[in-house]
Amino acid sequence: MNSSPLRADTTRRSGAVAGPAVVALMVAFGAIATATLWVYWYYHSAPFVPLQRAISAEFPRSSPRVDAGQRKIHKGTPAEIWIIMRVEFDLESDDAEPLAAADRVKELVNEHLNKGQYDTLHVRLYRGKPEQYIQKRDIDMPLRDDVPAAEIPEDEEVS
Repeated sequence: MNSSPLRADTTRRSGAVAGPAVVALMVAFGAIATATLWVYWYYHSAPFVPLQRAISAEFPRSSPRVDAGQRKIHKGTPAEIWIIMRVEFDLESDDAEPLAAADRVKELVNEHLNKGQYDTLHVRLYRGKPEQYIQKRDIDMPLRDDVPAAEIPEDEEVS
């Protein structure tokens, strides 16, 4: 019998998992989580793709993002649609261009979405000046006649 005091312990503890199996499980979990998020976001944003394309066609380089829904914390709140888009014109000098852009976006919303489905339209326009701050303008508009017009907030700066 040749017994060496430097022999490695090859016994396995109960409940232990091999390293390669742990790595494989982590990769599989990451793939499943990524696929789940992608499927959720695809189906959540799919109803707004035609509207996003129409806004992109009307306002080149605007990169619009459209989202809609209700605030679930407060049951019975009005259904709202939010549109965030980049613009090329100055948001601080004149009210005419931002309001005209918001009116045109409202027309596109009414063309591409069910008119009675949403109560309020929130349009956020932003313009990034190179090496400076971002100008932004929020405009809230009713989509239905029975909803009162919301106040238009003052312009704000974001640095």
